[in-house]
Amino acid sequence: MATDLARQKYREASFFLSEMAKREGSPRLDQEEEFGYLLSAFLSAARSISFVLRRENPLSYEVQSQEWLGGLDGSTRIVVDFMRDQRNAALKEGVVASERNIEQIPASIADRSSDRSHFSTTVIVQPYFFDEAATIAVSRYVLKLGGMERPALQVCRDYLAALELLVARFQA
Repeated sequence: MATDLARQKYREASFFLSEMAKREGSPRLDQEEEFGYLLSAFLSAARSISFVLRRENPLSYEVQSQEWLGGLDGSTRIVVDFMRDQRNAALKEGVVASERNIEQIPASIADRSSDRSHFSTTVIVQPYFFDEAATIAVSRYVLKLGGMERPALQVCRDYLAALELLVARFQA
């Protein structure tokens, strides 16, 4: 049976994912380190879901988890294995595998919400802010999965969706 603690860990991972999403596309180019902290916390919380389920369901966990893994499509299984390895690297080696790409977007569509409004030193506007062709540099975070860059947020969402299927196996 899925416990309150397993569901709490799922919500914790969701919280860190939502905080990472707030930094995606931000003109605050000084948030790369924060994103890494949040990714590490996400990986830890997400991985702990299966640890909690195993501890609280010792008789059925192995069978249920193997059936869960066997039922995942190939690309989802790759994500699950990759994220497990990323969590191990983050925990044991202090390495978070995210990378940041800088993308230029039209200044006219830039999100200027209050938590992202510190433009004084972090926004790059080219050529001029009042020019229709002006752009702002924003951060886009990626993970290298199978040698290809994939949006970090999408990989995390895919992982969390797979874990949700695992938790559902232990529902009453």
